[in-house]
Amino acid sequence: MKILHISNARRLTHGQRMQLKAEYDAAKNLENVTWDILAFHTETPVYDFERKIPSFFSGLFLRKLYSWISILRVYKQYDIILERKLPLDLFNMFFGWFVPNRLTIHHAKEVAEMKILRKGWKGVLASKIEHLSGLINSKQILGYIGVTKEIASYENIINKTSLPELLYPNGIDTQKISLIEDEREEHLNIVFMSGSFNPWHGLDLLLNAIEKDKELIIKNKLTIHLIGKLNKEQLHEIDKINQNNNFIIVHGHLNLEQYQNILKKCDFGIGSLAMFRERLNEGATLKVREYLASGIPVYSGHKDTALPEDFPFYFYDPTVNITNMIEFGLKMRKTARDEVRLEAIPYIEKENIMKNLINKLKELGK
Repeated sequence: MKILHISNARRLTHGQRMQLKAEYDAAKNLENVTWDILAFHTETPVYDFERKIPSFFSGLFLRKLYSWISILRVYKQYDIILERKLPLDLFNMFFGWFVPNRLTIHHAKEVAEMKILRKGWKGVLASKIEHLSGLINSKQILGYIGVTKEIASYENIINKTSLPELLYPNGIDTQKISLIEDEREEHLNIVFMSGSFNPWHGLDLLLNAIEKDKELIIKNKLTIHLIGKLNKEQLHEIDKINQNNNFIIVHGHLNLEQYQNILKKCDFGIGSLAMFRERLNEGATLKVREYLASGIPVYSGHKDTALPEDFPFYFYDPTVNITNMIEFGLKMRKTARDEVRLEAIPYIEKENIMKNLINKLKELGK
């Protein structure tokens, strides 16, 4: 089987590039399958699978046209084309019919997301265009691939179709994540890490929970480590809650060694607490995968689409409750770091995830 994963964007984020690099490396280990990657963007390529879009096509409108030109050039060389769904793409109206071996990969509920990204009439218009694009797309493809089960199902619901729903969650190369040393202290330490704390991370929900149960936190000597960029309002709220106690420690941005030194002390890490603000109930975030590969259990406000519901080292709690956090942290103290990592690897290793998808793709051809 020959598979091509193709994407087109103005720029690759760090997370997107790392996902594609893990996929590129894992593809070399696949047996009896050729898995190629083409990632088009407007910046200077970093890895072999990246291609720079010619300047003439670099604008938003022509970039989508260039994506279709690229697909039409190569699709006959492959059994399956995996296309990361382009937002607001109406070129599929003209070209999608000519690529019968295509599935689209969806990273968000695109129709709903347009109203979040753009306010007022612009969001309504963008949402309608995206809905039209999705309806056209649904008549052309073999199935939907979602980063979560929820997203794949959403596509069938919004387009009133019954196409196959496949799962392709984020994954990592666990060999590149070191098992963190165990230097847990007598009292509980929690880490909450993000590049910047956006609304869907739910830092405000955590701070509200802390304010509500401050005495319980002091009694249990709970320490919460915040790693990443915080805005002035967040810092002001933390100062107000901390007063003379300092059970919330703000570290800012850290290098890898500094980050690992904090992680060594921690009993668990916090995932996103407010993904519902993106109209999502499931996730497959890189942060969760990196925690688990390091041997750190996770407390989160959303379900993880790749983990079994009874997975012992991932606690889903939509209530954001300090008592639950303390109980989870104390329970996790009985577990060794390597046990967390070994239990998680089957669900978070990129190569395993790719093999699962390949098996599903083969079933489509039967």
